[in-house]
Amino acid sequence: MSFPHRTFKCPAKIIHSPLDTKAIAGESVLFFCQAEGNPLPRVVFRWNDNEITQNRPGLQFKELSADSVALRAKLEPNHNGDTVTCFAQNHVGSDSATAQISVYNANETKIGCNCDDNNNNNNNNNNNNNTNTVKGNCTTAESPY
Repeated sequence: MSFPHRTFKCPAKIIHSPLDTKAIAGESVLFFCQAEGNPLPRVVFRWNDNEITQNRPGLQFKELSADSVALRAKLEPNHNGDTVTCFAQNHVGSDSATAQISVYNANETKIGCNCDDNNNNNNNNNNNNNTNTVKGNCTTAESPY
């Protein structure tokens, strides 16, 4: 059955949501969000429930298209436990998706990352400073580029 002169309205729905992120303090990470709906929804980011629609110190916001946005953030230790929420809304409905942020100091062990212990379980090692060195990529971010 066809409806040639009829326009269907659809609520906003997020189709690419921001990902949970683990990073070392001082690193920059990228969050991406895209939504669909009819009419096209307005898409914004919220950092701990504060709407981000323009650049701020440590945060760069970019509208990539009418239905997608990106947010680059330089993470600091006080961002540990923060959330980034993508919120999409049109007059038919709304949708949201939230990512959790974990920020570590460079000398902490990252769970789920490729990290090696300086001591390497060798008690005869003279470099026994009880710190860990991060080796590998412990940042989870997605790029729209």
